[in-house]
Amino acid sequence: MYCKCCSKYIKLKVNVYLISYCATRSEDTVLKSFKNQSYIKNALIMFLFFASWGIWWSFFQIWLSSKAHGIGLSNTQIGIIFSINSFTTLLFNLIYGLIQDKLGVSRILLLICSFISIFTGPFFVYFYAPFLEEHFYIVGFIGSLFISSAFLAAMGLYEAVVEKFSRTYNFNYGESRAWGSLGYAIISLFSGYLFLTDASLIFWCGSFLGLLLFLIIILYKPNIEKVSSTHLYSHYSTFPNIKTASVFEQSKFWILVIVILFTCPFYLIYEQQLFPSFYIHISNLSHINGEHVYSILNSVQVFIEVLTMIVAPRIITKLGIKQTIILSFIIMNIRVGGSLFAHDIVSISIVKLIHGIQIPLFVLPIFQYITLHFNTKFSATIYLLGYLMVVKIGQIIFSTPIGSFQDNTNFNLTFLLIFVVILITTIFAKFTLRTDT
Repeated sequence: MYCKCCSKYIKLKVNVYLISYCATRSEDTVLKSFKNQSYIKNALIMFLFFASWGIWWSFFQIWLSSKAHGIGLSNTQIGIIFSINSFTTLLFNLIYGLIQDKLGVSRILLLICSFISIFTGPFFVYFYAPFLEEHFYIVGFIGSLFISSAFLAAMGLYEAVVEKFSRTYNFNYGESRAWGSLGYAIISLFSGYLFLTDASLIFWCGSFLGLLLFLIIILYKPNIEKVSSTHLYSHYSTFPNIKTASVFEQSKFWILVIVILFTCPFYLIYEQQLFPSFYIHISNLSHINGEHVYSILNSVQVFIEVLTMIVAPRIITKLGIKQTIILSFIIMNIRVGGSLFAHDIVSISIVKLIHGIQIPLFVLPIFQYITLHFNTKFSATIYLLGYLMVVKIGQIIFSTPIGSFQDNTNFNLTFLLIFVVILITTIFAKFTLRTDT
C-alpha cells in the first residue's frame, strides 16, 4: 500500500525537469517571488539541504575506496554498502510518505531529518570510519539508516513538502527546487579541496550546513505561514486498489519493467559506484589532482543538467516520447562505452559531463510514456512501481555482484559488461516499447 504523499513525490521528480519554466518568467514575476516569504524560506531549505548533502555525497564513493584519504574498501564491499543503502532508502521512502500524508502541509518531518543531518560529522568521523572494516555488516546497516533517513530518502520528502507549500502559499515550485540544484553545484566546487586537505572536513561541513538548515526550519517563521494551511490533497486518494492491480496483468507494464531493470540500475551503479574510482585512477596515471578536478566537474555537470532541462521539452516534441527514451539509452551507452577508450584526463572528463545531458532526457519522457500508455488516474502509482522501485530493487540485486566482478577482473571488462547489457536492452526497447499515438 502506498500513500498519497508517495504518489505526489513521484510527480515532483518530473517537475524538477520542467525548470525551463523559470527561464521564461518575467522580471516582475521573479521579483514577486522574492516578496513571498514562504518562497524565500523554502528556497533556503532546498539550497541548504542539497548543499549539506552534496558536500560529502559527491565524494562518498571515493572516500570509501581511497586508501590515502578514506577507508580503502574493495569494490565488492562498496557494492554491498550501496545495496544496503538502496534497500533502506526504499523502506524510508514509504515510511516518510505514510507519515507526511497524515501531517499534510507541515515541516515536522523535515525538522527531524535536518536534526539528524547535524550529526553527519560525528557519525562518519567517530563511528562509521573507525568501525566499518571491523564490523562491516552491522556498521554498514546502521550507516544506511543514517544516510537514508537524513539524505537519500529525505530528498523526496523535502521535494514533496516544498511542493505542498508552493501550492498553499502561491509560489512556483520549480523556482524553489532550482535553488537545490544551485546549492549542490556551488558546494561541489569546494568538495575536492576540502577532501584533499582533510577528508573529514566534508563531513564536518555537512554538519554545519545541516545545523543552518535546522535553524532556518525552526526559527524562520514567515508571517504568511502563520495563517492556517489547508490540507490540499485530502479530497482524493491515490492509494493503489484493485483497479491498479490490473496493471500487473498487462504485458506493456512488464515490458517497461524489464527495460528499466536492465538499464537504469546498471547505469547508476556505473555512475555512483564505479566511475568515481575510475576517474581518480585515470587522473593518477596523468599525474593530475583528480579529486579537485572531479569536484569542479560535478559542479559543471549540474549546470549542464539545468541547461538540458530547458531544451528537453523541445527535443521530446521533435523526436517523440519513445525516441527520446531510446536516445537517453544511447547516451548511456556512449558514456559507458566511452569509458573503455578514455585513457587521459580530458577524454574521461568529457565522459563525465555527458551525464548532465542524459538525466533530463530520460526522466521527463519516461513519465510522459506512462501517462500516454496507461490510465492517467494511476500514472503516479505506475511510476512508483514500474520505475522508482524497479531501479532501487535493481541496485539492491546488482550492486554487489558487479562490485565483486570488478574486483576479480578490471574496470574495462566491468564497463564492457554494463555496456553490453544496456545495449541489448536498448535494442529490446526499440522493438517492444509502444510508439507514440
